[in-house]
Amino acid sequence: MNVMAGMQEIQGELEASDVRLVTITVDPAYDTPDVLAPYADGFEADPKRWLFLTGEREKIYRLIQKSFLLPVHQATGAERSEGHHVIHSTDVLHVNAQGRVVGKYNALEESERTKLVRAMKKEAALLKAENEASLSGLSNFELTERSGKTVTKQDLLGQPWAVCFVF
Repeated sequence: MNVMAGMQEIQGELEASDVRLVTITVDPAYDTPDVLAPYADGFEADPKRWLFLTGEREKIYRLIQKSFLLPVHQATGAERSEGHHVIHSTDVLHVNAQGRVVGKYNALEESERTKLVRAMKKEAALLKAENEASLSGLSNFELTERSGKTVTKQDLLGQPWAVCFVF
């Protein structure tokens, strides 16, 4: 199991819930929208519910480190090997509809993915019942989806979302 296989499983478990999945590349020099589109297709990612985002490396790293409080850096020396050019977390974060990180789950652990799915389903059901939400807390961002469409923080308004970082 890897992060993306975990996210694919999460997508299946959340199919009937009004939630978003967000994957942000940590290797944007390589991961252009043209590269991300077939990559997403390989995981049967529903383009209406699961976004694959890229942008400027410095902005992405700042977002990961400052807003999501997770590590990410270019691997060097003995740390660098084929397929391991960037060191990043295997955690999936639950971001609530107000843009606040409310949970961190290891994507490689089935029990952790189950907890995330449960929490997101619960939040989505509460939001549906309350029918109110606002996105705040995270810094503004503007990234490019695999389709080439620009996605901002405001585009994710009103739904909980799980965000992971891959390359």
